[in-house]
Amino acid sequence: SGEEASKLVEIVVETEAEAGASGYSVTGGGQRGIFVKDVLKDSPAAKHLSLQEGDQLLSAKVYFDNVRYEDALKILQCAEPYKVSFLLKRTIPGAEVSVRPRVPSAEVKGPKAKMAKMVINYILYLYVVYTLVTKLCYKVAFSVCYNQTLVKTTLKAQLSLIVNNYIFSSNF
Repeated sequence: SGEEASKLVEIVVETEAEAGASGYSVTGGGQRGIFVKDVLKDSPAAKHLSLQEGDQLLSAKVYFDNVRYEDALKILQCAEPYKVSFLLKRTIPGAEVSVRPRVPSAEVKGPKAKMAKMVINYILYLYVVYTLVTKLCYKVAFSVCYNQTLVKTTLKAQLSLIVNNYIFSSNF
């Protein structure tokens, strides 16, 4: 019923990498997407990849460590007409490397996804600023950072306000 459907939650699961993903079949294609049709009970797909009937396959990662050239070529040629992203290792001169804080990414889906992403990004931004202010004030003379407590208190208050406003205005 409609009431039951409104209680369903969509989650995105990323499985661990496993060799020999076998024991499942798929259905669908095109704009509908690719879905898991069947999973054999004691197969690697069921045991190690946690595939379940009805799961939508959003993407698949194929690792190229110890892969034969011919196999890699076939995989890349088959993927050519589709959207692809790569995880690359590149060697560059040390002078070209710039260090910047890594901010974790978050995936949010649903009707409030855009607002949720903006709130999460802003919270992460404030966290990075808070962390940088804290680290900076430990590295320089205290006289330069006499307002450190004020800055940190203001950032904490702003973070709390945003988080509380978002949580209490959302229907979790």
